[in-house]
Order: sequence, then structure tokens, then C-alpha cells
Amino acid sequence: MHVHATSQNKGDHALLISLLKLLKSNVEVIDVCTQSESHENVVEYLNIKNMGSASNFFAFLLALRKSDALILGGGDVITASNNLLLLAMARITHTPTFFVGAGVNLKHVSKLGMLFLKYSLPNVALAFIRDSNSAKKLIELGLNQSQLTEVSDLTFAHGAKLLTPQYRNCTLDLPDKFIAMSIRSPEFNSSKWGTKEYKNIAVTLDRIISTYGMNVVFVSMADEYNTVSKVGNSPDEIADTYICEIIQSHMTNKNSTQIITSAVSLDEVMSIFDKAHMAICCRLHAMIFSTLVATPFIGLTYNLKSESYLSDAGISDCGLPLQELTAEGLYSKFDKIMGNYDLAVEQTQKACDFFKDKATSYGRLSELIVQRKPRSRWRLLHPKLWILYTINFLYEIYTKLTR
Repeated sequence: MHVHATSQNKGDHALLISLLKLLKSNVEVIDVCTQSESHENVVEYLNIKNMGSASNFFAFLLALRKSDALILGGGDVITASNNLLLLAMARITHTPTFFVGAGVNLKHVSKLGMLFLKYSLPNVALAFIRDSNSAKKLIELGLNQSQLTEVSDLTFAHGAKLLTPQYRNCTLDLPDKFIAMSIRSPEFNSSKWGTKEYKNIAVTLDRIISTYGMNVVFVSMADEYNTVSKVGNSPDEIADTYICEIIQSHMTNKNSTQIITSAVSLDEVMSIFDKAHMAICCRLHAMIFSTLVATPFIGLTYNLKSESYLSDAGISDCGLPLQELTAEGLYSKFDKIMGNYDLAVEQTQKACDFFKDKATSYGRLSELIVQRKPRSRWRLLHPKLWILYTINFLYEIYTKLTR
């Protein structure tokens, strides 16, 4: 099973826990291979016994050599650059491929990446796709519709059972009444954080504190990037905590805020969303965690996966595109939900029930994987593998020279 799981990403943790629970019902031994350089921390945190790391062509090759199947799951992983290479390698090596709870984001896929994707799709044995827009795009690209099942995010496969019951008893020092605020970097998704956006959010949060007497708890769900890293003059990824600190610095009512870093456990993050009166969410799994505990939220949407999540659940009214973010618009959205709070709770619970119902299809996943015919043996020196390696190597040099 190949995943991208980092030590400080709570969404990754929730996806991996859920996927392992699904597979363990029919698979005795599961070897997990991750692209993360910090996989040792994930091993310790999630208590995974068989976990290694692979992040380049030769490491992928060795991993596939030992694999019975390739499972890509969660997030937009289908179109991650390394995974497109891995998918092409899986077809050449006749390794059955399964998309599990995955989606696509084609916005920044290169021409070479699109060729790899189209080449790989005939090798997909089963595709459990987590949103209707991704499903349509994959069918348009050539995925056999009979291989596709539309599901919800993997996190809903076990609902609240995904996490231990302890999350309701976590001892974080939280205010009596507060809103949870989740922020992430939307870079490379047609949106960017800048001073204007930071100040708009800060002004809104100050107004909420003054009007409703609530505190604000910033929830950092992923801090694998500790600072702003640069590609040319543009930010690549910004740590959640860093963004929270910037917004907090623009606020007048700083004393009514606190920042929870991603060092806390998944149970503690769930506890925050459970105890919050309301949430403002930019990360998809902040929206999902809020839905699981029926906490009304505003979804700050910036790409296909967050937009599709709200649309599929019939709660698009909860969304606010980042490109349209203004202080007045955000406060107006918050004020409207607060004015119809009981209805908002009811709608969020209905969304939760809807996604849990769609997740029942996952129940047959491990059985279907076990039933697949064993693949034929393949040669390490297969000429197509080395043609693929050469193409990918030359393309990497080209992108570095033209960046």
C-alpha cells in the first residue's frame, strides 16, 4: 500500500487509520510504503509495524517488486507528480492498482503527467472515488465506468468509530464557548494568502469576539512545512501554524485567541471540533471532522475537493470561495448561520449521515482486493521501465532548468 502520510498531518492520519481498519478484515499482513521522509514518526504515532519509505524511481521499483497490489488513497493523490510516475510503473509491471477514497486535481498536472495518467488508467482494477467531479473527470480521461464506485472520504468509512472514544474526554484547556478556525496554504490552487486576506479574517474574528462573546481557537492540522519555502518569488507551502500566527498578529482581541499546533493528537483535534460552537474551515479534513461531530461550519473553498465536498452533501451554502473573501462577506456568512443555528446543526448531521451511507461501499474493499488474480511475474530489466525512467529523468532536468 502506497500512501503519503506525514508526521504532522491530521488528515493523513485519519485516512491511513481508516484504510488500515478496512483492509485488516481480510488481509493478514499489510506493508505500508510512504513518500514521507518523516515516516518514523508516523510509525510511532499510528503503531504501524510494517512501514517503509520510497520517494524515487528505484525505491518505487523495489517496492512494486514486493507488492501484490498498489493502493492509492485519500486526498488528490492520483495526480501527485510522484504518484503519476508510480502508476505508470504499476501498469508496466502488471501490478493491480486500486484508487481508494481518492480524487483528482488536474489544474497543475503537466502534459507528461497527463500522458502517464491516461496510460495508467487501463491498469486500474477498482476505483473508489470520493467525489462526483473527480469521477466524471476520470471517466472522461478513459477510466472504465464499470470499475468506478463513487464513495465519500475514507474518514467516513468508520464514522466516529474511526477515532477512539477518548476524544470526547480530552483534557485540552479550551474556553467555554469558542469557534474553531482551521487554515491552510492554498498555493497553486488559483488562490494565495496575502496581507489583504489575513486582515479580512482578522477583522471578522475580532467582530465575532466582540459581538458574540466567543473565543477563537486556531487549529493547526499540518505543520510539515516549518517556514515559508520559496520557488522563485512565490510561496510554495506555508505551515498552518505560521498562517495562524500572522492572522492573530493582525487582531485586536489577541487575548481571546489561542493556537493549537499540530503536535497534539488526532483525538485532541477531534475534541476541539466537537466542543466548538462553530468552525471556520479551510482544510478539507477540518470540514470532515466538523461534519462527523455535527458542528456547523463555514468552508473556505479553494479547489475541487473542498467545493465538491460541500456540493455533494448539499451544503454549498456553507461555502465561501477564497477568491471572494471579504471581511463583510465572511461575517455575514457567520451571522446567518448563527441566526439559524439549530437548522445548521440539523443540516450538518444530515450531511454526516449522507457521507456515512456512501461510505458503506468500502465494506467490500478488502474482499475485492483479495479476490483479484495474482499478477504475472515481471522482469526488472523490462525495457519499458527504463524508457519510462529516461523520460522522467529528462523531464526533471527540464523543469529544474526552466523553473
